[in-house]
Amino acid sequence: FTTTTTFNAYFGLTAAQSGFSNSFTMLDAIKAGGGGAKALARHGVSALLNEVAVNYPIPASINTAADDFIDLYNAIRNAYLTSTFEPLVSQLAANNNLPHTSCPS
Repeated sequence: FTTTTTFNAYFGLTAAQSGFSNSFTMLDAIKAGGGGAKALARHGVSALLNEVAVNYPIPASINTAADDFIDLYNAIRNAYLTSTFEPLVSQLAANNNLPHTSCPS
């Protein structure tokens, strides 16, 4: 995805499911402040970027197969479909805020 990719289209969500307008982009997600759905958008998109860039340490509770990116994508999408943002938001926030020395080389 790019910064202009729309969040709902990327995750296959409706505005009612995500709580975001259909013009809400991945860049908007990174810049979103607040908790709940906004926090998951911010930390979820950051986690997806980290996974691609530095082989991000995915929380063990959502790593169920060999492809961490797909597991993470599905966990984020499912959280919106069920409106269950925790504990995923907290797990992703903690991992997104690890010191860079914690990243795999």
